[in-house]
Amino acid sequence: MLWNKCVKLNESIIILEDDVCFAKDFSEKAINNIINSKFEYVRLKYTFDKKIKQINENFYITYKSVSGAQGYYLTPNAAKKFIKYAKLWFYPVDDYLDCFGLHGVKNIIYKPFLISDKYISASTILHQEYKIPIRKKVSREIIRSIISIRAFIFKLIKN
Repeated sequence: MLWNKCVKLNESIIILEDDVCFAKDFSEKAINNIINSKFEYVRLKYTFDKKIKQINENFYITYKSVSGAQGYYLTPNAAKKFIKYAKLWFYPVDDYLDCFGLHGVKNIIYKPFLISDKYISASTILHQEYKIPIRKKVSREIIRSIISIRAFIFKLIKN
C-alpha cells in the first residue's frame, strides 16, 4: 500500500517497520545525502552480510540476497517497478526487494546503517507457532522455483 501511496503522491518516501530504532548515525545530513543521490531505492539496513561493492563514500550495491526491510528510501519510479512485478505475491517483501533480476531496481545500501540492530519490541513473526500443511509447502516451493526461473530468464534477456 505504501508503494502505491508513493506513486500516487509522486514523491519519494522513507518506509520504516514499526519496531525500528534509529542508529546513532541517523541524521538530517544522512537523509539529505540519500534524497540528493541519484538512487531510486536505498536500503537503510540489511540482515545478512553478503558481498557488497562500494559505489562512493556512503553508498554500496549488492546483487546478493541480504534481506531485511526495516527501513528504506523509495522513489515513485522504483515503487512503480516493484508494483509492476508484484502482481502475484510469493516472497516476503524483504526477499522481493532483493530480486533485482525480476523488477530491475538496484539494491543500493547506505552505510553506516541508519537503523539500529536494537528494536523497540520483538517481531511477532519470529514467535508465531503454526504448522503449514505439507501440500502448501510443496506448492510454495514449486511456485518459488518458477519465479526464480522467470527472474533468471528475465535477467538474461535484460543483459
